[in-house]
Parts: sequence; structure tokens; C-alpha cells
Amino acid sequence: MNENQQPLQDEENTAKENQAAAPAEAAETGEPEQPESPAEDRVFGMPRTCFRGTALGVAFGFLLCGFAGILFDVQLDSTMCVIVCAAAGYLISRMVYKKRGTDASQNSK
Repeated sequence: MNENQQPLQDEENTAKENQAAAPAEAAETGEPEQPESPAEDRVFGMPRTCFRGTALGVAFGFLLCGFAGILFDVQLDSTMCVIVCAAAGYLISRMVYKKRGTDASQNSK
């Protein structure tokens, strides 16, 4: 056996022991694990809904710039198209996020 293989086997054994111990610890506490609600889920400090809207805005900005170049034979600065569309995507998704929050709070009452 190669000497480099031994540490890998030790790591596998340690990982198996940790996996076996984790369910036992959860059972001892008696508290079920509660997944985070979508409202608390954040990516880069913004709610996931806003992040997705911004990402879609960026993609739409690149597409808009490309289609404008193809259809109108105009060379646009892709940076400005992307920034404007990303900001629009963020603002729209932020409104949706706030509306979802108010709808959820009204339904819980």
C-alpha cells in the first residue's frame, strides 16, 4: 500500500464517524430542524428574489444590447445596458418581494 493512501482512509473513517454522530445529536435535543423561510434566505446581502431579479436584468441587458446591434446596426455600450437593466430588474423584484411580505403578513392575521 502506498503511504499517501493511508491519510485518505483516515479521513474517510473520521467522516463516517461524524455522519453517524450527527443524527444522534439531533435526536438528543428533541428539536426538529426547521428550514429557513424564503424571506430569510439571502444572497450577497439581498433577498434571493431580488438577487434573481438582478441576475435576470443583467442577462436581459446583454440580450438587449446584442439585439440592438443586430437589428439597428448600432454598437451600444453593453455596460450601460446591463447596469440599467439590472437596476430595473432589482427594483421590480424588490416590489414583488415587499408585496409577498405584505400578503404573507395579511394571510397570517
